[in-house]
Order: sequence, then C-alpha cells, then structure tokens
Amino acid sequence: MRPLTIRECIRYCENAMREMWEKYGKPAEYSKRREVYVRCKELCKENGYVGSRFVSIWNTASTNAHREVVTICR
Repeated sequence: MRPLTIRECIRYCENAMREMWEKYGKPAEYSKRREVYVRCKELCKENGYVGSRFVSIWNTASTNAHREVVTICR
C-alpha cells in the first residue's frame, strides 16, 4: 500500500473530527477529542508525518473542519 499524501492525512483528520461532532456534539468530552487526536497522529506517523509536519496537518484539518461545520450550521 502506498503512503498517504499530506492532503489525504488532512482529509482523514477532518473526517474524524466531523464524525465525532456529529455523534457527540461540538463540545465533545476530552476523552473523545483525545481519541480522535491519537488516531490522526498514529495515521500520520505511519505515513512519515511527525513533529511539526503533524502539527501543521492537525491545525489545517481543525481549521477546515471548523469552517465546514460553521458553514453548515448557518
């Protein structure tokens, strides 16, 4: 299996966040948020995106997911 691109990792994290919010609501409890973070971090690590590269992926995914949720709610 080929490694995921940065964009694919971002999309995975965005989807994981959206699924969490749909299932538990936006202010999901810490353990649920942590679970999503760990899943994203592990996937990115498996594909070679660690340290500051992962932080950039996580921040981008978070921004994109928040933007989409706000747009949908309007």
